[in-house]
Amino acid sequence: MCQNVAMTPPRVCDYCGGALPVAPRGRPRRWCSDACRRAGWVHRHDPRAEVDSTSTIPAQDAITRVLQSPTATTELIDKLTVAIEEGSVSNDVLAALVRAHRASVGTVAGAHQLRPFRR
Repeated sequence: MCQNVAMTPPRVCDYCGGALPVAPRGRPRRWCSDACRRAGWVHRHDPRAEVDSTSTIPAQDAITRVLQSPTATTELIDKLTVAIEEGSVSNDVLAALVRAHRASVGTVAGAHQLRPFRR
């Protein structure tokens, strides 16, 4: 490793690719911020829902795979939001999404009812 800081190549963040400041001593940094460090950890450890678009698996299995991965769920919601805003989602699909959302909110609310506090 080069001892001269001017001779070392500039380092980049392992997650976003942004430039890293050169530390005068100690271990070289891998991430530019705590947010990139956390995102990198999630990217490495999150069980991604790898669904091949050419494979024929039941829709329920595909949904289960996506819901098991917080990152895949977030990406799905983001893509769905863009599709809805562009108007490329039919009214039937929107109605089904609203029904599914209402059912899931009811299920979550029922499962997390507040119980009386006891000492």
